[in-house]
Amino acid sequence: MSTPSSPLSPSASPPARSPAVLSGRVRDSGFFQLPARPVFDAALVDDVLCGRLAGCFFKGFVDEATAGRIAANFWSHPALETRNDSVPAWVLGTYHYGRTLDDYLDRAAHARAALAGVFTGARHVFDEVMQALAARLGTRGIALRVARHGARDAAPFVMRSWRGSGDFALDPHDDGAQLRQRAQAGFEIQGIADEVPVVAMNICLENDGDGQLHYWNVEPGEADRRAFGLEETGYPYPVHALDGVSKLVVPVERGDVYFFNGRLIHAVQALGAGHGYRSTISCLLAFRDPQTVIYWA
Repeated sequence: MSTPSSPLSPSASPPARSPAVLSGRVRDSGFFQLPARPVFDAALVDDVLCGRLAGCFFKGFVDEATAGRIAANFWSHPALETRNDSVPAWVLGTYHYGRTLDDYLDRAAHARAALAGVFTGARHVFDEVMQALAARLGTRGIALRVARHGARDAAPFVMRSWRGSGDFALDPHDDGAQLRQRAQAGFEIQGIADEVPVVAMNICLENDGDGQLHYWNVEPGEADRRAFGLEETGYPYPVHALDGVSKLVVPVERGDVYFFNGRLIHAVQALGAGHGYRSTISCLLAFRDPQTVIYWA
């Protein structure tokens, strides 16, 4: 991209090994950008939620001392778990992906004290982000709240450190397919309309190596998911299927907070040899209806 406010630019595509087979939606250059700013601007996040912009970055939102304290709380927490499914990571808290609804909600209730504990002795950076966004949305009469099922709340966020090997710590995937899990029928996130962005929010607390965000300009449709057997997961798309698709490779640094439309395929590059950890506080957000934005992990 050529604008001074956004130093990121599409990377050159690798030589094609086979024709791209994804037939999803490709967006124009006015949308497909992730402008970076030195201070938090909730208006840009609003643009991402409304589908006017692919994403945005806020550099150095978390100071070094705060990031270090939260990371130390994460690694020393007795509730820290190792995720050993197809998406390997260290995890504090829970996530809805791949779970039954009752199991997820039970885990979310149990995890609340653990999640609060990561901010002991530090700024509550997640609340800071959400309060700023709530204030912006409130000027337009829009409420921001955690997702729920009946009287039960979803997990507000999860903290995790990816540990995948190979080219990617987290393989190429989309976040829209997760809304269709039959085991979570009735959960209000399943009422999010197909055309509404599902926005990933990440606060980076550690990144000692590479860990760039790879972000492809393609939003897979149902035919794509069926072709790869990913109707309810959106994970993982084979890299060869993305040959020839324009993408951004975005440096992610400790202290950054960033948002992007997770309906487009994205991945996290693996850390280089000898490097440490890429740890983030993460959640998803979307318009549930014109007056309500919900968030969940």
